[in-house]
Amino acid sequence: MQWVAVVIWVLLLIAFIVFEAVTVQLVSIWFIGGSLGAILTSLLGGSVLLQCIVFFGLSVTLLLVFRPIFKKRLTTPMIATNLDMVVGKSGIVVQRIDNDHGTGRVNVGGQQWTARSLDGSTIEEGAKIKAQEISGVKLIVSPE
Repeated sequence: MQWVAVVIWVLLLIAFIVFEAVTVQLVSIWFIGGSLGAILTSLLGGSVLLQCIVFFGLSVTLLLVFRPIFKKRLTTPMIATNLDMVVGKSGIVVQRIDNDHGTGRVNVGGQQWTARSLDGSTIEEGAKIKAQEISGVKLIVSPE
């Protein structure tokens, strides 16, 4: 009977390894450790109940201890690109912004952008604006 439990735990171990290899998302890696613990418990003659307790206990412990560490190390920080750095900055209208006629240019941080107003309003030349977002190659702005 003992070898049947070992075989079941080994099959579960292989399934968790394959699943983790397919997903690469740290989804089942914790269960791999739990399976190894359950296999060891089975080989040492532990009951099926003890094997399950070791499996779940070790899996949860590994998840709680190591997931925050792995998540912190594997998460890449968002780095603002040149485009992203324009959002939130102030500028000046160099060509009247009129969404209905498809016209408008602004100067933000020394760069000229084709611009549209956020709310659809017309913004006159020389007005101060604030960049709200980028849509394609157009800067979406609002009056400052």
